[in-house]
Amino acid sequence: MKSKYYVSVLVGMSFSGLVSLSAMAQDVSGYQPVISQWKFSYGRQLSTTQALTEALDEGANVNAIVDLSVCTPENGADSSSTKGGLKVTPFRILNGVVSFADTHSTVSTRSGTPKPISQTLRYEVKANGNIKVTSFLFSIPSYRLINQVSFDCVINEGLKFYAVY
Repeated sequence: MKSKYYVSVLVGMSFSGLVSLSAMAQDVSGYQPVISQWKFSYGRQLSTTQALTEALDEGANVNAIVDLSVCTPENGADSSSTKGGLKVTPFRILNGVVSFADTHSTVSTRSGTPKPISQTLRYEVKANGNIKVTSFLFSIPSYRLINQVSFDCVINEGLKFYAVY
């Protein structure tokens, strides 16, 4: 059986580093577009708090990649092998400190019985490049604090930032 569709792919790159991938699937008999366009982008790394602040001030989309395994837990807490990523939005800059947070609902299975929880991770990036990451776990629906732990990280070690303009 012959395919009724023809797929063409076009890849382009702009001076800002934005990679554009266009794919068009066309019905051979009528040449009607089925798929329009996807865009993929990559960013430049922000290696200092000043570069992070400038990118945020300029309205860049900033992403953070987190690796708590290279951070130091505070107050004798257990280390963490948690890795993840997030968009830095919203954020606040006050007295040279960039602050932002991520809150999400999840399920804890530590007690053997699945229980809904809410986790907030707060990030404080200081002017010298030191970063404090604090995790707050709340039970749902009461929002009673059930655990709090902090980690000391350094920019480019524990947290890396990337900006897309």
